[in-house]
Amino acid sequence: MAVAMYQAVQLRRKNARRNEKLGVRRKKLDRHIVQESAAQEQQRQATYDQALVPFRDAFARLKRVDLADLAPVDSAGHSTAEVELQEIQRLAVSAAVPSS
Repeated sequence: MAVAMYQAVQLRRKNARRNEKLGVRRKKLDRHIVQESAAQEQQRQATYDQALVPFRDAFARLKRVDLADLAPVDSAGHSTAEVELQEIQRLAVSAAVPSS
């Protein structure tokens, strides 16, 4: 019975030390959580300020544009799509022809 009591006391001391270590770890983790939350909030705000606000402002300006008031765009004989298509065709032909 004395051995069992001694082991119980030793176990209690060991558990108390573990509890202290876990308490220290928890406090450290709580500090890290606060720091991480602050950093994430700062990043969310920066993303909002740098990406969403300019988009919102540009979109607000676009909403006020009356498409009927815009002057028609005069193409210089070739549309951009035609030029891009011709370039793609040229590249495809040059890729298909084996080089000597």
